[in-house]
Amino acid sequence: MARIPRSPLVFRKFGGMRNIPKVGNTPGTEDFSPYLLLNMDTQIDGRLEKRDGYEKAVNLQDAHSLFADGAYLFCIGKGTGSPESLWRIDATHGAVEVSAIRGKGFPMGYVSVNEKIYLSSKAWNGIYDSATATVGAWGSDQTDDLSGLADMATSEEAFPLHVRKAPYMENLCQHGGRIFGSTGKHLVFSDPFAFEWFRDENFLPFPEEILMVASTPVGLYVGATHTTWFLRGTNPGEMALSRVGTGVLAGSLQYGSFEKFGQDIPLWVSKEGIMAGVEGAVVPLTANKVRFDISGRAASAFRFRNGEPQYLAGFPLPEASLGDAVTADVVRNGKLI
Repeated sequence: MARIPRSPLVFRKFGGMRNIPKVGNTPGTEDFSPYLLLNMDTQIDGRLEKRDGYEKAVNLQDAHSLFADGAYLFCIGKGTGSPESLWRIDATHGAVEVSAIRGKGFPMGYVSVNEKIYLSSKAWNGIYDSATATVGAWGSDQTDDLSGLADMATSEEAFPLHVRKAPYMENLCQHGGRIFGSTGKHLVFSDPFAFEWFRDENFLPFPEEILMVASTPVGLYVGATHTTWFLRGTNPGEMALSRVGTGVLAGSLQYGSFEKFGQDIPLWVSKEGIMAGVEGAVVPLTANKVRFDISGRAASAFRFRNGEPQYLAGFPLPEASLGDAVTADVVRNGKLI
């Protein structure tokens, strides 16, 4: 754990805590008596100092596919006895190796539902159970053969037939009580509210390989190299498909919050710039200011800095044609807006 020193905030006169207003109750006076103290230490000589902050550094070789959702922080990295493993990171234990995984270098997708996290890549999938801190299989195959199940109910509701284990998917998301993902040109999905039940017929075909699937309350954005579509609705059999934009850059999807658009708005990079998915439409956030000749795969993040939302993306950029305004901003501020 590496401690990063902070400049202390010091009050040299402290007269104890009070919850009743009093004249002269201001920092620096003889009788400074605040109503509430947060993140402060009282020194033996009566001074108040802000507690030092710290950052925790974790060394992990070849780390990728970082996932954070409240109490959970996971990533993929080199395993102790395998090419890659799933790692859990926390402030107490640092990096903890959870499970070896199959494949190497494949981006991992995550969906968090209640106390479980569903994970999948092109070469492996599983379910992390937070109650046991272990990884198990994502579903199982069931057929018409029910031999050996005499003590179990054999109805379709209790023991569904023709159910398959989850395929190796990319671009996971939850929408309408199902988990969606992509396998090549197919958008695949689970049974409703049965995230471990998949069927051979549970897919929607697309003309291009799917690179992005983004969930919103009113539908799904599906992105490929040349096209972005919107599937309006929640029931796959009733969704209305429309073309809403050009292609996307794989790995650039993030969800952000904006005062203008609302919460959990999908953001991504296209050849026309940075896009936002709003109510089934595609809104260009950098309209007429930037155009990318993009390929490969991006790394992206969304954050708030000094109270302002920021979308960050890093990606291969063989050629770029930038408008004057963006060129000036890049040179002046060192960042792309």
